[in-house]
Amino acid sequence: MTTVRGSDSASRPVRRAEDTTGAARDAGAWRRPVRAAKGIGGVVGAVCVWEILRATSVLPETNAPSVGAISSALFNEISEGSLATAAAQTTYAWAVGFATAASIGVLLGTLVGLSQWADAATGPLFNFLRPIPAVALVPVAIVLLGLGLRMQTFLISFASVWPVVFNTRYGVRNVDPLHLDSGRILGLRRLALVRRVVLPGALPAVFTGLRLAASIAVVVTVVSELVASGTGLGHYVDLHQQVGDMPEAYAGIVAAGTIGYLVNAAVLAADRLTVRWRAITVGGDR
Repeated sequence: MTTVRGSDSASRPVRRAEDTTGAARDAGAWRRPVRAAKGIGGVVGAVCVWEILRATSVLPETNAPSVGAISSALFNEISEGSLATAAAQTTYAWAVGFATAASIGVLLGTLVGLSQWADAATGPLFNFLRPIPAVALVPVAIVLLGLGLRMQTFLISFASVWPVVFNTRYGVRNVDPLHLDSGRILGLRRLALVRRVVLPGALPAVFTGLRLAASIAVVVTVVSELVASGTGLGHYVDLHQQVGDMPEAYAGIVAAGTIGYLVNAAVLAADRLTVRWRAITVGGDR
């Protein structure tokens, strides 16, 4: 039976911790390219399904151009500048509407989360307004605000504010009471307690609402352009569809999907950058 010196036994747990950390890091490094490969495989599979449906006449070839034709139209329209201009208009309208919805949503969500009275007073109204589709408000928005950015901002904000409101309310309501008690013991007054304890504790739920709202805002932006705006990708798609330029119309749809993907990735990156401690708490990459 061998004995282990104190210095050796003391160093073993350190080596085991280092080995565990290294293994976790290596696993995370492998996980990302595997996930990316799966995503690329999904895109390739979708392209194959599209071409098979065209080849078997399930989709009419006149209204469902090939992926090659769509890719060529996408490249040509970006080179000419018309698609890039439309995408820039859509992105700008989305940014204004989403920023408005995020600001209002976080403010209202925090208010109803902190105050039982405010929650009871606004609950019936919120539950009445939330199911109303933004498209149904297009005639009202045109009459009140006219055509243009103000009308779009109203529709985008109305449609996308609700996930932010309700997720912020949930996050504020579920802040750990121990954190609140600790803040009070340290002498934080109500506003300081909200700013330094409540809002940081609610951030994970807030970002969940922001991700949902960002995607909804992209959809409503394109729909508002399609119906009444006269600018952006929605108008671009409608214009080319009316004259029968189907590859160009699908190129606009691809551009809208790309904006939605980038928006979701940007909000997710902001989530991970702002709430770094959540990844540590749950034990790694989410």
